[in-house]
Amino acid sequence: MQLRRLLAATLTLFLPSALFAQTGPVDRLEVLGRLAIGESPSYVAHLVKVHALTFSPDGHFLLQVCQAGGEGIPRPTSSVRSGSCPRRRRNESQT
Repeated sequence: MQLRRLLAATLTLFLPSALFAQTGPVDRLEVLGRLAIGESPSYVAHLVKVHALTFSPDGHFLLQVCQAGGEGIPRPTSSVRSGSCPRRRRNESQT
């Protein structure tokens, strides 16, 4: 029984990372989740570029991305300067 556990643990450790790679389009939860756990914003941007999104990002989502640490992710709209987060108004930051 211990041999089976050892074998299973060994196989799990040495499985190729390709088995865990992103394969489909990226949704809101995945973008925000990856940023929240500390993944690099450039890697998240790469995933979005390569695999596309399952939704159309809006201003609220872009603000959430900034709050989750995604300041370096380029913005898809021309209304927000690329590479910067939208600034909060003073009354929003004081609440």
